[in-house]
Amino acid sequence: ATAGGADTQVQFNDAGVFGGVAGFVYDKTNDAVTIIGSSTSTTPVNGLTVRNTNTTSNNGAWIQFSINRTTPGQITAGAIGGTLAGDGNNGELAFYTRNAASLTETMRLTLSGSLGLNVVSPTNDLSFGGNSPRKIWLERHTTADTAGNNLTIQSGGATSGATNRAGGALILQSAISTG
Repeated sequence: ATAGGADTQVQFNDAGVFGGVAGFVYDKTNDAVTIIGSSTSTTPVNGLTVRNTNTTSNNGAWIQFSINRTTPGQITAGAIGGTLAGDGNNGELAFYTRNAASLTETMRLTLSGSLGLNVVSPTNDLSFGGNSPRKIWLERHTTADTAGNNLTIQSGGATSGATNRAGGALILQSAISTG
């Protein structure tokens, strides 16, 4: 069979003959695959699709990041996956990182837009796992002899053009106690 496409293009079956396109390339020198799309659509229609055809609930399609090590050998450092949520027609993103011998979910973006850090089912727009104290922190400026930066937390304002409408309140509230 005759190769299709130009040098470095990945070969594929194109109606029974070898084909290749400039947007799907393997770079042997850098051991990298490049996928280039040119769609003007605002929704994902080209690029890389990872698909799981298993239809059972609570499954997902994953991209794993594996690294070869002398000891203990190949390990998966992390993974990003799309999982089914709710009635199975909705999706969420889950992010896993390695903690010693296993992968642990460390972040989830839900179908409603909530973000959970160390919590699998966030109940608010931003939820933190509750097994230890958490801190919101702005890292120090990295330029020598420079003042620190501001961190502003602001509630929402009234609608533009509204008359005599107050902005939203900024509320700091302690947790609910028991007993």
